[in-house]
Amino acid sequence: MSGLEVPGFVVGVVGVVVAFKGAVDTALLIESFFDDARADCGYLALSYHIEQTRLQLWGELCKANDESQSDECTLCDKPEYLKALIVCTLGEIRKLNEEANSLIFKYNIDLPTLPELDLDDNLAPNRALPAALSKKITKPNSRLRWTVRESSEFQEVVIKLRKLVSDLHQLNVHSGESQLPGKVLPPQVLAPLNNHKLLQILSNPQNQMDRTLALSAQAKSLHQKLEHGPASSATTITDRQLEFRTGSSVTATFFHPNGHILPVWVEWNHFDSGPRSDRYSALIKSLGYVLERVGQPELCLPPFYGVHDDLKFETEHGFKRKGFVFGLPQSDPSVQLCYESNLQLYPPRSLKALIKEGKSARIPLLGDRFRLAYRLANAFGLFHAAGWLDKGMHSDNIMFLHQANGLGVTVSEPFITGFQYSRPQGVVSLWWTQLRTGGKSN
Repeated sequence: MSGLEVPGFVVGVVGVVVAFKGAVDTALLIESFFDDARADCGYLALSYHIEQTRLQLWGELCKANDESQSDECTLCDKPEYLKALIVCTLGEIRKLNEEANSLIFKYNIDLPTLPELDLDDNLAPNRALPAALSKKITKPNSRLRWTVRESSEFQEVVIKLRKLVSDLHQLNVHSGESQLPGKVLPPQVLAPLNNHKLLQILSNPQNQMDRTLALSAQAKSLHQKLEHGPASSATTITDRQLEFRTGSSVTATFFHPNGHILPVWVEWNHFDSGPRSDRYSALIKSLGYVLERVGQPELCLPPFYGVHDDLKFETEHGFKRKGFVFGLPQSDPSVQLCYESNLQLYPPRSLKALIKEGKSARIPLLGDRFRLAYRLANAFGLFHAAGWLDKGMHSDNIMFLHQANGLGVTVSEPFITGFQYSRPQGVVSLWWTQLRTGGKSN
């Protein structure tokens, strides 16, 4: 008998599920964090939120988060000593959550008093009740918000919590690969975060957060700015900086202001001139502003250098053409590129083109196809968690780059383009009839 087992007592899966529920129910909610302008409090709140999300993720992967489905829990066939260990660990997590509650200030925020509605009143915008409702900042009768009171003691709680949650994951009692929790974590952490200062803390490289999570937080922070109007704009790339290859309007050489000469390709946005064209042009530049700052392989995005306004094309054809200028990923200018730099000879290939070639080319291995699907699903999960909606998701806009030394494309390394219809969630969709993109197939 193990030292963790008690004679006559069997933990069982239900005991694990109940212990998990107790650990989760005692947690603080990050969305109720009250920022009192203390950066250390914000960082601790984020760290606590990440560990609670990791705990939730463990419960989902083990299927221990639903008592009504306990018979599906991955712990069903595990030995009793392991279940007892997990229950003890979850009990310690619950104690830490209770300790965290004692280390915070709590604030009850009440709704403003609403005027009564007379029989002769109505819901016109200038009436008293609609005006008061428009100023509501919370929906419940009261809302609990909190801030850290004893930062050093709260930090100790977070450190202990991180160790216990890591222990749970290292037991590897859930299905799936061992790296799955780390890959799934960023969207779940990011989704409930809306506090701009917390997003800035999360995206600050000095805080050494997960790089994918930091990039996604930066994208969400930038999109919050765009929701208040497209005030920010991408770098403008002039005709002098862009030299197209002979016979191509897509592949070009970009003369970067820092002196580097870089191979690039251009994704064009065509739209008619008109009274609303300025609004669409501003949206292109605003989206470019975001892409320029978060275009990294971790998000399945190629490096982005700016927006090119083709004035000559507008003069010749009578409608506008603005291009997103993308490049090849590289960690450092001194490092040799891992992709073919001659984009005219080795242009980016779309998923649609690869599918069409399926009968004549080598079909990717099943494992590679699963990795492709997972990477795309994870990337779009991050986009949506960051407040980024994309109506242009189709096989034409999933691109692959040729590897160096003639190794061809790797389907498990996709790059997402096609941002004509992308927008922040709070911005009205610009579904333009003037947009000249041609037919698209999914």
